[in-house]
Amino acid sequence: MKRLEMETCRKRDWLLENVLLNPNFKEEMSRITNSCEGGRWMIRGSEMKSFLDKHFHYLNRPQKRSTSNKEGEKV
Repeated sequence: MKRLEMETCRKRDWLLENVLLNPNFKEEMSRITNSCEGGRWMIRGSEMKSFLDKHFHYLNRPQKRSTSNKEGEKV
């Protein structure tokens, strides 16, 4: 996981949400990873590199930011 963070310049939480546990990529991730069986991620490096290259533009799209404050009012 640390190597993936380093290679993508993304934090663990982002990688989990947007790549590893993203329902859109569930089938691909089942072939590339061990799905954290045993409490530790194992990832096939060359296949993950191909995946990241294939989905580069999707994964690097601008993130939507919240436009509301704590009370739920739009700012």
